[in-house]
Amino acid sequence: MNLPPTDVSPIEIGGRAGQGADPWTAATLDFERRDAWLLSYIDILMLLLALLAMLLALTPDQRASATEPAVAVNRSAQSPRVEAVDKLMDSLAARGLADRLKARKVARSLHLQLHNRILFAPGSAELKSDGKALLDGLAGVFGAYDCSVAVEGHTDNRPIANTRYPSNWELSTGRAATVARYLIGRGYDPARLQARGYADTRPLAANHTPAGRARNRRVSLIVEFPEDVDPTGRVETR
Repeated sequence: MNLPPTDVSPIEIGGRAGQGADPWTAATLDFERRDAWLLSYIDILMLLLALLAMLLALTPDQRASATEPAVAVNRSAQSPRVEAVDKLMDSLAARGLADRLKARKVARSLHLQLHNRILFAPGSAELKSDGKALLDGLAGVFGAYDCSVAVEGHTDNRPIANTRYPSNWELSTGRAATVARYLIGRGYDPARLQARGYADTRPLAANHTPAGRARNRRVSLIVEFPEDVDPTGRVETR
């Protein structure tokens, strides 16, 4: 018995299904192609969860020893100038100077803030005895290092007008020059020094409160090292 011809195409597995194709088979194949990345994603999540469980199971001492090599690598990757700044900060602390000033690392330099109440009387650029004692200690530290120092004078925004200082520009510059001259007198190389005054143009706080004005009256020392400095920062090693 001969059957009449039919127009039904055969099912193309993995291609476009013709008439009579199983829609569930086609949908399954399409899903596997589109979402196969989920399997790799789930594998990664399982590995991370396993690692977290292992770290939580460690004691504090074991955790410290596990992370110590990474810390050592980070320290060894520091530039010589950053290492020299760290050494300088250690020297300031060893001399007991760290508690008498504010030290802040900025990039590859060290910023030291000296409060005016230690250095100068109001409206004056003449050093007080406490200020001289502080600068004596700083000169002893700076002299042992291959560094340059920029001395910056700052004031609050209250105007000053007397026979010696017509404005805060003269007062801030005079105070910076006084500090620089004192460091030179204690043996620091003048070629490594700069002195500049900024008046009230670089405040640290708002000038509308006594506390804010007190913060703004200051002398800053910007300590920098050359690019080819020895990591110890010491003059003797160059």
